[in-house]
Amino acid sequence: MRTMTKDQDPRRQVRADTDHLAALDVDGKTLNVRVLDVTMTGARVQLSAKISGDGVLTFKSVRMGSRPARLVWREGDMVGLRFIDSEAMVAERRGLPSARHWLSCLLGKTLP
Repeated sequence: MRTMTKDQDPRRQVRADTDHLAALDVDGKTLNVRVLDVTMTGARVQLSAKISGDGVLTFKSVRMGSRPARLVWREGDMVGLRFIDSEAMVAERRGLPSARHWLSCLLGKTLP
């Protein structure tokens, strides 16, 4: 896991700013989180409690379903999650057009 500074942004996928509640299953506990932005391959979420960076987490959202993820960065009460399911892997291989279509469907609007 790395610490990310504000001027670093390694994401290559189209991201959509959002503000909705979701949950993370971590070490047998369920934590409520606020989703701040999302891509096909991950999400930036705000936590109400500290979590461990080891192992697979389960991200659960009414909008996105249940997806396995790993913690890839932490900054204060925000963390970056990388989805590790086949949907994320396919999006990463296909690149931008696939991600743009998926996020358009999620948000219900056309992205630039």
